[in-house]
Amino acid sequence: MPAQVSDMPEIIAMFLEDGQNPYGWGQEKYEHYYHDYSEGAPVSLVAKHQGKIVGHYGLLPVKIGCKGKQWLALLGLHTYVSHAHRGRKILSLLFEAVEKNCQSRGAVAFLVFGNLNITRMYERYGCKTVAWLGFGKNFAYSASDDEMERFRFIYSSAWYGWRFGKKRNIYVSRYVDSSGMIRKQLLKCSPDFSGFEWSKLESCEVWAPNEMFCEEQFGRFCQPFTVKAFSEEVIKEGIYETGKWCLDMGDSDTFQYVPWESE
Repeated sequence: MPAQVSDMPEIIAMFLEDGQNPYGWGQEKYEHYYHDYSEGAPVSLVAKHQGKIVGHYGLLPVKIGCKGKQWLALLGLHTYVSHAHRGRKILSLLFEAVEKNCQSRGAVAFLVFGNLNITRMYERYGCKTVAWLGFGKNFAYSASDDEMERFRFIYSSAWYGWRFGKKRNIYVSRYVDSSGMIRKQLLKCSPDFSGFEWSKLESCEVWAPNEMFCEEQFGRFCQPFTVKAFSEEVIKEGIYETGKWCLDMGDSDTFQYVPWESE
């Protein structure tokens, strides 16, 4: 069921049930996603047991485009089931609500950047893992005619400010991995990006086409991108084909934006 405004404290408390907060959950972050979102009305779904919230699933409306056409899709995020209720089909109930929301809003597809465990669950419910996204470097970013033939996320100008906090031409982020290594990551280029800034992209990690795989890559980290289509039109356009997508790291909320100092 859709969450009510009064449910926010209980949802956040469930996210923090371990006593840790690695993702910075609080009222500000919740409202950022479920009140301030720039691209339409977001949905915060909850599952309850005996009146208590035991699961959550978020949906953000997004536009996807291919060959000059645009469609509405819903992007899934912030999936959580309380420890005491895992294995009790709570995720199944939440995903049924996700599908109903997609269909009632006329979305042509459900999309999600997940993790390995939940990706397996999606596949049991008719979703397809379209791509396993690895990291490459020194890839020349361009909006070529070939790329416009592929599916991509399409955002308003306001989205860039909402997602990254400030409007720039490029969004290069600093990420420190578990080994302490500093990684320079290109999350997104705005539509205003121009060639004079190529030097800023040197050695950036990106989701390059040659690092986009149709199967899981054992022994290396790749983020799965999963799709369930509800429209024959987008299926015919190739929405389930790995090579028909052009994706940026900034499309996924997995990657938090910490501006690179030389940006």
